[in-house]
Amino acid sequence: MFKKTLSFIIIIAMLFSTVALATETATKTSAEYQHTSEKNEIIVLDENLSKGSIGFSLANFSETSTLKLMIKKDGKQYLYDLTPDGQACYFPLQMDSGEYTIGILEKVDGKSYKYLKKMTIEAEIENELDVYLNPMQYNDWTNNEEFTTLIDTITENATSDEEITDSIYNYMIENFSYDYDKAATVQSGYIPSISLLANEKNGICYDYSAIFSAALRYKGVPCKLVKGYSTYVGSYHAWNQVCLDGQWMTVDVTVDAYYNNYNMSYNFAKETEKYTEKYVY
Repeated sequence: MFKKTLSFIIIIAMLFSTVALATETATKTSAEYQHTSEKNEIIVLDENLSKGSIGFSLANFSETSTLKLMIKKDGKQYLYDLTPDGQACYFPLQMDSGEYTIGILEKVDGKSYKYLKKMTIEAEIENELDVYLNPMQYNDWTNNEEFTTLIDTITENATSDEEITDSIYNYMIENFSYDYDKAATVQSGYIPSISLLANEKNGICYDYSAIFSAALRYKGVPCKLVKGYSTYVGSYHAWNQVCLDGQWMTVDVTVDAYYNNYNMSYNFAKETEKYTEKYVY
């Protein structure tokens, strides 16, 4: 019943799309991290490479510019939408230590993009868990006092990672609801707002998983945001993996909030075989 009910309503815009690169305009790999011209400015923030993240600040672009970030390693590629607002924004280096290819792309037409900047970086990540403790584009809490104050209140009596996780999980399944209208109208490139937890208190699966990851990471509990497919849901989906006592557990706050709302039984830890990962953040 649950799968049929949600097969057409849990919809999440895929952050990734295939782009055809206009190779004739691609720059050569460069170790120079700053790129400035009369038209635009690209600053690469590499101070957290050892913690598994890289940041960018883009400014002085046309209002009509469509920009993407490409992060590639060992044949695996992640694409992100970029906003040239001059603000620092960070992204995960979740494909282990080694050489990454980084590209800043600008849309030419249709699905064609050109490189504005391309470079390689060598990342020596000290601890794999650090990657999943960082604030990133989709769950950045660093300047959101309203969010962090709420999470501190929710977890004020928690004294262990397990209790912190339970407190946040229980709060979300009791107080955060699924937004069916948003699911039906969400556009490609949608980026969650963790402020939804303190305000609207509803969202789609991408919101659930982004908020849950932000809350746990803020409290020092490693948490992945995962996208892919699940037998619980009939469409593209997002969920989490949480590291407790050195073991990764699959947690699906969206599914459990639904079950809780209809007084159905459910387990906190989901069966891994019922989930197929496509992207991990």
